[in-house]
Amino acid sequence: MKEQGDTAIIISPEYEKMLREVTRLRNKVIELVLEKNELLYKKKPELLNIYMSCIGVLENKLYELRMESIRIRYITELMRLNSNLSKKVDVKEIEEKADSFLPVSFPEEEIEEAPDQEDVKEEIDPDELKLLYRNVIKLLHPDIGMEDSLACERLLKDAIEAYEYKDIQVLKTIYQALKELGEKELITGHCADLISDLEKRICKLKDERDNLEQSLKDIKGKFPFDQEKLLTDPDRISKKQRKLEKDISAETEKLEKLKDRLRFFKIRNAHLAG
Repeated sequence: MKEQGDTAIIISPEYEKMLREVTRLRNKVIELVLEKNELLYKKKPELLNIYMSCIGVLENKLYELRMESIRIRYITELMRLNSNLSKKVDVKEIEEKADSFLPVSFPEEEIEEAPDQEDVKEEIDPDELKLLYRNVIKLLHPDIGMEDSLACERLLKDAIEAYEYKDIQVLKTIYQALKELGEKELITGHCADLISDLEKRICKLKDERDNLEQSLKDIKGKFPFDQEKLLTDPDRISKKQRKLEKDISAETEKLEKLKDRLRFFKIRNAHLAG
């Protein structure tokens, strides 16, 4: 039993149980949000950098060679058909037509750009960062705010690290999700109403948890996370590089043969013009 002024307040065991469930779910939602931020703003840029420096440049080269081979083959076939009909063709016109619908560089949309966190940090107000950090600590620190737990210890560590690296977005995420937890709930209404309110909040938190878990699953299934085993294994990277270099060599040789064939038909076309 608690007392508030002259009013005696009886805490329902069911209410306390549900309040603990709200706290547990909120902690879980925060952990999932932090995990998502970690994936998108830290891990993703790291994987993209590895990909572009070790593999992407080779894949881009191979792609360009293959597109050029298709282009040369297209031009050659048109010239061959007209040559068989003893018709002179406008080589420049054919080349322009080929260039109009055949890309010559790696599609940019296949490589997603990661947010530039340095640009964000430069615009941060130090006073705002400090105030936000103090507010988060008040909610998280076991000696000041909410009850201690392993989840809260992890969040406290993340908050301290975010402050050190001036990552205000992470601090805002923690604060928005936790600010209500630092306040002791006052029971001033009927128990049934309070439990009904908690039931709604629990349902909402469960929906948020499920949506975040699905979002994380979707993120991990897409590039570059679907290539994580490759991009974090030096031996696999070396093996992939060797294969790409071999493919580039073979495609280069193939392209030279196609160019020789094209030169033959250009000469033949010039003779038809004469």
